[in-house]
Amino acid sequence: MNSKSEKISTEEDNSENLEEKVQVYNELKSKIEILDILFHPSENNVLNVALINGKLKIYDVSKAKKRLISAQKIHKKSIRKISFPANNSNIVFTASKDKSIKLTDIKQESNILTLEDAHESPINCLVTIDNWLIASADDDGGVKIWDYRKKNACMESKSDCSDYISDLAVSNDKKILLATCGEGTLNAFHIRKKKLELQSELMDSELLCVGIMKGDRKVVCGTGEGVIDIFNYGEWGNISDRFPGHPSSIDCMATLSDNIVLTGCFDGNIRACHILPNRFVGVVGNHEGFPIHKLNLSSDKNVCASLCHDHKIKFWNVESLKNKNIDAQSKSKNKSLKNKKLTAKGKSENFFSDLVEDNEEDEDEINNSSDDESDDSEYSSSDESD
Repeated sequence: MNSKSEKISTEEDNSENLEEKVQVYNELKSKIEILDILFHPSENNVLNVALINGKLKIYDVSKAKKRLISAQKIHKKSIRKISFPANNSNIVFTASKDKSIKLTDIKQESNILTLEDAHESPINCLVTIDNWLIASADDDGGVKIWDYRKKNACMESKSDCSDYISDLAVSNDKKILLATCGEGTLNAFHIRKKKLELQSELMDSELLCVGIMKGDRKVVCGTGEGVIDIFNYGEWGNISDRFPGHPSSIDCMATLSDNIVLTGCFDGNIRACHILPNRFVGVVGNHEGFPIHKLNLSSDKNVCASLCHDHKIKFWNVESLKNKNIDAQSKSKNKSLKNKKLTAKGKSENFFSDLVEDNEEDEDEINNSSDDESDDSEYSSSDESD
């Protein structure tokens, strides 16, 4: 997992300047385990952090030393997911291992709504559908759609999935709710009809994350074997294409544009991938071999926050990738680019990379210089000790 061949090549004398260009903000390190991160829908420098102790903390991440805006104890057990309503950025939904869903006013620090025992099993997925509807899913495959004005579920699916739900996504027209399952299926629920529309065939590996791209024409799923499974929208029975090449499982993803998806891999790298044609653009950033747990984009999609199992959150400049478009006739360099670090302009770090053959580029890959450990303590949040 942490072999030299999977590290990013870099010139020793240029590594510091490159890091300064790509990392927008200094990293945030927590002493308490973080389970989810979510940028504020209108403030690009404000990040919501869900902790294993049931607290929701909000930071201004643009400061060199992160400024804690608020800290609220919301749940008895860990907060697993955060989601903002579509029509109000001052309130936030949280889902917990204690099986409850809560709606909290983050300005007034007060509870608005509590759905106790919303699921029979701990909740691990939560997504906003529209102004009044939310969807949630649990560890045993249960999926529910809620009208939170009525405080009850308007759709419930208990037996369609036999394993945990790993991720949820909603189509832009708000008609379809997609759920990836650990058993290896993609499940499409019709929101208005309040029922399962179709479940895919069992894939070769578990499906761990899902995204919608190409103007709602393609659905991409990250798998445990490191392949991106691609579905035609509306044709949920089986995949239409596969994008192999990741060295290990794709644990999370964030759709940056209709063409580019960012993947968080078990090997600790965040890769930019172009879909159809399927090409590796390069490595946006990395966590020195620690698995990537979550990715989240700022509202303007210029910054990607990455959460790692070492309790660190890093912030990467992805603005230059938003308009990236690769010609289908261009020669694939997936073998070399999947581990090449990108500069702030979205180009491969090696200036002469176009003049080097793929096999020569592989031989030139060397280890990244590791970050100075003293920097971690400088940016750590002292308030996490409680």
